[in-house]
Amino acid sequence: MMLIVQIGIAAAVMLLLYVFGVRRWYNTWGATPAEASMKMPEDDMIPNPFIDMTHAITIHAPPEKVFQWLKQLGQGRGGYYSYDWLERLFGFGIHNLYHIDPRFQQMEKGDHVNLHQNGMGATVLALEENKKLVIGMDSRNLIEGRRYFLPVPQSMYIAGFWSFTLIGQPDGSTRLIERWKIEWSARNPVLNLILTFGFELPSFIMEQRMLRVIKMLSEGVPPGRLGFF
Repeated sequence: MMLIVQIGIAAAVMLLLYVFGVRRWYNTWGATPAEASMKMPEDDMIPNPFIDMTHAITIHAPPEKVFQWLKQLGQGRGGYYSYDWLERLFGFGIHNLYHIDPRFQQMEKGDHVNLHQNGMGATVLALEENKKLVIGMDSRNLIEGRRYFLPVPQSMYIAGFWSFTLIGQPDGSTRLIERWKIEWSARNPVLNLILTFGFELPSFIMEQRMLRVIKMLSEGVPPGRLGFF
């Protein structure tokens, strides 16, 4: 009986360390407390998120140098500047482009951005040149003829956005703030936990790489062999 109690206490301590330590770290990687809590216009799209992640990085280049890389995002375009070998392993068909291609500098609000080679993707919800890019979807308001990444039953919904905000600094550098917010209609607490933790950590692993590569490309440094983190 004592052993069971000890195991239970150890499990509870580990869970608390994960939720209030590790999880908080990777959900706000690189962001200051002010940036993590910063109110952005797109937040109103997702008032009750299950997933709420804000990451940030300082780039020693002006916003216009950074934004040109963001405008190339997409499968069949510039890729996502992360571990594309891993994305291809899972069939996404993504190949990163490490130079600016004029063909991919055209992106407008309402465009469909592929996440997968089969055409599944999301919509450009907002675009302000050199300031903001928001990509997302809402299963309750889909555009006919487009393929979306997460089809759900009509009795349920899922909505979310992925945003990039560029804030120029007095010294000429840029703070790039990346944010995810996602909510869904599931009411099963076990399913909620599975969906939340199944998305957060893999997304963080891919996105920290993405931000570091965009930083190097914007600063004119070839990505080379970056470490895993």
